[in-house]
Amino acid sequence: MDNGDRLTTTATAERMTGAASAFLGALTEEQRKQACYGFGDERRSWSYLPARDRDGLPIGVLDAGQRKLGHELIVTGVSMPAYAKVVSVIAMEHVLRAMAPESLGGLFDPDRYCFKVFGSPGEAAWGWQFAGHHVVLNLTVVDGRYVSPTPCMLGSQPASFGILAPLADDEELGFRLVNSLDAGQRHAAIIHHRPPPDLAARMVPKIGETERPDSVFAPEPDYVISEEERDILSYVRASPKGVPASVLNQPQFDSLAALVGGFVRRLPDEVAGAQLHDLERMGMDSLTFAWAGGPHPATGTTTGCRARPCSSSTTTRRETELTSIRPGGTRRTISATTCWRSTTGPTTPSGFELICGPEPTGYLKEGTAPTSRAEGSGAFRAAWASA
Repeated sequence: MDNGDRLTTTATAERMTGAASAFLGALTEEQRKQACYGFGDERRSWSYLPARDRDGLPIGVLDAGQRKLGHELIVTGVSMPAYAKVVSVIAMEHVLRAMAPESLGGLFDPDRYCFKVFGSPGEAAWGWQFAGHHVVLNLTVVDGRYVSPTPCMLGSQPASFGILAPLADDEELGFRLVNSLDAGQRHAAIIHHRPPPDLAARMVPKIGETERPDSVFAPEPDYVISEEERDILSYVRASPKGVPASVLNQPQFDSLAALVGGFVRRLPDEVAGAQLHDLERMGMDSLTFAWAGGPHPATGTTTGCRARPCSSSTTTRRETELTSIRPGGTRRTISATTCWRSTTGPTTPSGFELICGPEPTGYLKEGTAPTSRAEGSGAFRAAWASA
């Protein structure tokens, strides 16, 4: 797909440029030094892990007026429902901090989410990032017409507490689909009885032809997968695993479309429309759906889902991986992690790749894992191809 086929998102780009300019204009000189970076490799670096020190300008050092402008910038990069998820995830840091052992209490801080601006708003190519524990928003604007919105990552730890459950609807869509499959479809869809410890493609700056999940997720050293399991759960661009969308009945296909659409609609309406346009041109019926783990949520187990669209085409390829894992087990603070990630980088007429963070190649929703994982867990993956 060349850029002649892509829909422009000029209105969103203009709003984003204005909001970023207003935000930077309200900062002190020292704050701008913390927030501003060149439009280079730094924008490809991203992490959703908690950290006591994080590069960028922390939201906690902003005064009320600056913080308001920062939130106005965030709103330009997500839909309003997604903005509600972002602030709910940040609110969970208060809960997690109260629940965490004293030795870890300083690790979780709702004031430690940081802004970065790459290049200068209004230039031919510039971008911005808002990142912290379980929130990573990366937006790149090119030629004032194109907006690259990936990776867009949201998680929650705890996954739910009281009235807060930021990702409950995402989880429900995955479970609804896997439980609608008949025996033959489920046999094809469920690729393993356990999910990976963390993102199958990890947080690499560029997704390759094959990416294997790590054998262990550092914060959860008791959950380990074997080398064989790493191969089973790996991201393989040319040979997606799972059940093809073409064999799904209409209600099942609608569920898969709703699952993918739920992630697209985290983006601003105009950007979501452009992304959906791309997906429709590729053909939603070329999706495949794969699941790792058990098909039912269960107390004391991991639950989740993964969907991946992939392509074996020798021409334009675009992949999507969606995973939502809600870990359980012996921990008091189960978590859920999701990410919409693009893995192909279409180039604008000016030659800039529409990427931020890792190289775009599709869309990825991935999940973290708990201390204890039983067969009642799950993770989904969907994949599609374009000719």
